[in-house]
Parts: sequence; structure tokens; C-alpha cells
Amino acid sequence: MSTLLNKALLSDKFYAALQICRRARRYITNGDRALKDRVKLNPGETLKQESHRSKGTMAETDIWTYAVLDLSGNKVGSVVHADHTSIKGFNRTQSVEQRDANGKIVVDVTW
Repeated sequence: MSTLLNKALLSDKFYAALQICRRARRYITNGDRALKDRVKLNPGETLKQESHRSKGTMAETDIWTYAVLDLSGNKVGSVVHADHTSIKGFNRTQSVEQRDANGKIVVDVTW
């Protein structure tokens, strides 16, 4: 029984380490600036975060959803930003998909 307990604790410790590593890399690389550099916004348009969720068995993928707002505050598009940190090797992959109000893809990039 102590073996099962140690494995459970190890996975919790690994999960905590993964979360710390992901957040540290995000702050170091300024992921928000990288997102804004890749999205195409017309003059006066802004991004407003709508939601955030984590995905994967160890929450290794963060997914943010943004609304593209014009000067009047009307929603004229949407952006989905995914940030994935691999469990083995801690390699990081990000992607952005931007759509206009009609659902047409404006930007679809991965880095």
C-alpha cells in the first residue's frame, strides 16, 4: 500500500513542477506579447479575454478564448490561443486561430 501512496505523491509533485515550469516559461517569454504580434487587428480593435481552460491528463494545454472588439465594443471576431507544454522534455508549442465575425479563418499559426 505504501508503494501506491508514493506513486500518487510523485505524480502530484510532478504535476506541481510541471505547473511551475509552464508558468515560469510563460512569464519569461511574455506569451501575451507573442500573441498580439501574431493576431491581425484593424486600427481601434482590441482583444478581450472571454475564457480560459486547461486540457490534458496533467493540464498540459492551456486554451484562452478572446473576443475581438471594435471601437464601439461590438464583437467582430474571435481568437483561440493554445499553449501546450509536453510532459516529456517540457517542449512548448503555441498556436493561434483568429476568425472574423462570419467564421472565416484570418490567422492560423503555430510556433
